[in-house]
Amino acid sequence: MRPPATDPPPATDPLPATDPPPASAPVAADPPPTKVCVRWLPADLPEHVFWRAVEPALPWFDPDRVGAVVEREQVVPDADAAAATEPPTDAESTGHASPEPAAEISPLGPTKRITGSVYESGNIARLDEPPYWRAFVRGKEHRSSKPAEPSRAYIVFATADEAGHFHRRFHGHVFGKNGVSSRAMVELALFQGAPAPRLVDPLEGTIDQAADFRRFLGLEAPPLPPQPPAMSYAAAAGADAATDSGVTPLIRYLRELKGARGGAAARGKGARARPHAPATPKTPTPKKQRRPQ
Repeated sequence: MRPPATDPPPATDPLPATDPPPASAPVAADPPPTKVCVRWLPADLPEHVFWRAVEPALPWFDPDRVGAVVEREQVVPDADAAAATEPPTDAESTGHASPEPAAEISPLGPTKRITGSVYESGNIARLDEPPYWRAFVRGKEHRSSKPAEPSRAYIVFATADEAGHFHRRFHGHVFGKNGVSSRAMVELALFQGAPAPRLVDPLEGTIDQAADFRRFLGLEAPPLPPQPPAMSYAAAAGADAATDSGVTPLIRYLRELKGARGGAAARGKGARARPHAPATPKTPTPKKQRRPQ
């Protein structure tokens, strides 16, 4: 026996229509990452060896432009000389000992000249031109049981495709020495910024041609600039009045107001300087005497 048919439940009213939320301002998409970091390099890896290994992995690698290692002289800070610097002894401070020649002063402190190896290549030279950029940070080796700090390098490419090409070609590259090998890891740098190109000052390196500097060295005595002819007070006042044509009415009004205030102040000072008439002395009033009770 079938149950009696029941009517379907009444349809509920839909939610009241609401206004759509206001459209927010479009958020600018972040630029694609183009800066990569090469980690886990050997701590004692020379810089020229690293760039020579990087060259075949560059997107624009050309076998006809392969470079070579050359020796270059560089000026670097001398940490050993700075640590060995000692204060003058008593004899030197009193002047009894023979004075030694003064050392050359440098903004970097004690420096030394070393001859280092540099890898020069047409393929690598492209990384030194904007918008490309490169940097190599050498690691540190510790004589104690403390583990060594690996080297690392940063490279900025022009597009994300170039960065991806380099990742596919160089990720996992093996550096080995004395039976110890390390595998390089290429990853996107956390900070995608790069130093701005250095602006070259047009006056840089031209101090030898500056007239003031050459006069200080006594190399030459440049002629003095022409001096205006001597003028009397009346002529100078007339020249000032002639050149007053470019003064605005507001400046002229302020000058007149200042002159009027100056005259009033001078008159006030003269009035205060005049002697005053002597004041008549006051006669003292007798005190009242209290009556005896």
